[in-house]
Amino acid sequence: MADPRIGRSRILEHLNRIGINQAEYARRIGVSENFVSNVIRGKKKLSLVKSKRSADLFGCHIDDLCYWEYDSE
Repeated sequence: MADPRIGRSRILEHLNRIGINQAEYARRIGVSENFVSNVIRGKKKLSLVKSKRSADLFGCHIDDLCYWEYDSE
């Protein structure tokens, strides 16, 4: 079975869909705007708690916060 790994972030898609900006998103999940920018660029990762807050805010599943890539064995 192939192992999943986190691919590109889908946070910008969700922000556009619900109509809020990165600053408001950062405030709502309790992180800095700089941190959000780094997550979107793939330089940082959200904790499980921040991922859950994000998913609840966006009305989606945690799996929907990023694209998943699978390594073949």
